[in-house]
Amino acid sequence: LSLHGPERKQRFAEIANHDLVLTTYPLLWRDAEELMQHSYHLLILDEAQTVKNAQSRAAEAVRKIDTRHRLCLTGTPLENHLGELWSQFDFLLPGFLGSGRQFAKHWRTPIEKLNDNRRRDLLARRIAAGEGAIGCRHLQANGFADEFQPGIAHQRARQQLHFSQHLKAVANPQHI
Repeated sequence: LSLHGPERKQRFAEIANHDLVLTTYPLLWRDAEELMQHSYHLLILDEAQTVKNAQSRAAEAVRKIDTRHRLCLTGTPLENHLGELWSQFDFLLPGFLGSGRQFAKHWRTPIEKLNDNRRRDLLARRIAAGEGAIGCRHLQANGFADEFQPGIAHQRARQQLHFSQHLKAVANPQHI
């Protein structure tokens, strides 16, 4: 079901009858009330950097949608600061990097303002390891479809995050 254009409002009643529902970020927050009336098996954010501002309407709306699994696809996880990384992880695995305030205190400020290499390395390892919950790889990598099987009890172990440059950016503050 493709929800776009002014006629999309007449199609909201069809959501439950479809396995796949597509919409855009600008429409996501406009249609959030209708979209939140349903539970989804998988919510995929393509170009996930679009929700890098945690206070944006789209980022707030997407966090409220009821879904069992979440997937972020992005080629540019960081453009300006580590808060963008936190925002995407907060959607993907809420609480994994703490609240926004905790993340700023324990990671962002020491790394960006104090150039704390120890913190930078710890954050990079935390993201890379993902406590066994996140597979960082390119979408094009072989085996992605085989590894993601709906219905697996280990929900967190099957949530994937596409980060093409995250470790390089975190490890080198000049690229942030």
